[in-house]
Amino acid sequence: MIKHEIRDIVEADADQLMALWRETWTATYSPVLGSEAVAAMLEDLDQNKLDGMLPGKGERGICLASDEGIIGTVVVAERCATAQIWGLYVRPRHQGCGCGTKLLAAACNPLPPEMKIEVRVLFTSEPAISFYKRHGFVEIGTECSVLPGHVSVPTSVMLASVGELRA
Repeated sequence: MIKHEIRDIVEADADQLMALWRETWTATYSPVLGSEAVAAMLEDLDQNKLDGMLPGKGERGICLASDEGIIGTVVVAERCATAQIWGLYVRPRHQGCGCGTKLLAAACNPLPPEMKIEVRVLFTSEPAISFYKRHGFVEIGTECSVLPGHVSVPTSVMLASVGELRA
């Protein structure tokens, strides 16, 4: 059995994070956005490195590491009464094994139970929408989001109570 460690992202993780995002973005977005959009996203990642994904002030980047290296990430930021998460990616070969759930729990654990948590998910990403619904998120609206590479996509805005996620 592979041992997993949840920890904060550090600068030394840069190469592994780039590799993880290249793999997960290609697997996640190619089928629904096409190769041109994914190429633009990857080019943006290559040019801007981690700046567009890693947390800024008041945000926390979390990774799930194993003997194989980093296998998943999530970023969380508190914004008044609502926290936002993004960048929850798990390597395809580790999906369906509870890794995403561990990352979601790590993002939520420090937050007060009365806080709401929000995420934006590609409209066409049924696996991601199902994942968040299983964890208590409900769809509250739609909006256009801009991914790296200036790729505009319709997203579903989903919301949950931190206290309910811990139940």
